[in-house]
Amino acid sequence: MASQAAVGKDEIPEESVAGIDALVYAYAAQRDYYESPSFNETELRTDFLNPLFEALGWRLRQAGVPPNEREVQQEHGEHTQGTPDYTFRVDGKVTFFIEAKAPRVNINTEEIIHQAKSYAWSSGEAKFAVLTNFRHLFVFDASQKPQRENKALGIVLNLRCDEFIARLGELWLLSREKVRSGDIDSLIPRDTRSRRRRIPVDKAFLGDLQEWRVELAKSVYRENWPEFKGLPESVTEITHRMLDR
Repeated sequence: MASQAAVGKDEIPEESVAGIDALVYAYAAQRDYYESPSFNETELRTDFLNPLFEALGWRLRQAGVPPNEREVQQEHGEHTQGTPDYTFRVDGKVTFFIEAKAPRVNINTEEIIHQAKSYAWSSGEAKFAVLTNFRHLFVFDASQKPQRENKALGIVLNLRCDEFIARLGELWLLSREKVRSGDIDSLIPRDTRSRRRRIPVDKAFLGDLQEWRVELAKSVYRENWPEFKGLPESVTEITHRMLDR
């Protein structure tokens, strides 16, 4: 369903429309090559993702600006395990991360979606997580704690590249203009169930810690109960010491 803040195509700069249209056409013209093993993630970023987000108004070329001060920070290389491929900021505040994969990769899997969501949610900063291989683009509400087995949880935008122009008003919510204005926040679900799932990472950690404490105490007692009569420490004290360590 289209967001209420989505704009009409005629409200978007002509050069942006033309740039995105050219990318979609270029991809369709050589789709078999781009979705083959010959075309990798680094090439995807250079040939499609960087131009796409430049067409959306972001400054990706910032020579001389320290990486931590850039509007868009990029990780380089194929192996960026543990960090998102792109970090987008406005006035120094992180708004969304992008996890990119080569077009041949099926990104609609539990593992890949969970990875993209986890980067954003665990940061405690990003409002959204974007996952794309250009042929498909997902946007997730990053305030909801990820559930590996529920890959559809928190999805707020789902676009194929052949829909980029027809649904450009929705794609434009990722533009620099719409992020700065706050209109991108219209993608955040306001229903009661979604609000209940918004667990800050620090509170979630405390909840997990309590569960680990209970399970560890049960295990300590189960494995050592015959000796407890002669131990000066209680199960609670032993559990606490092990968790501290």
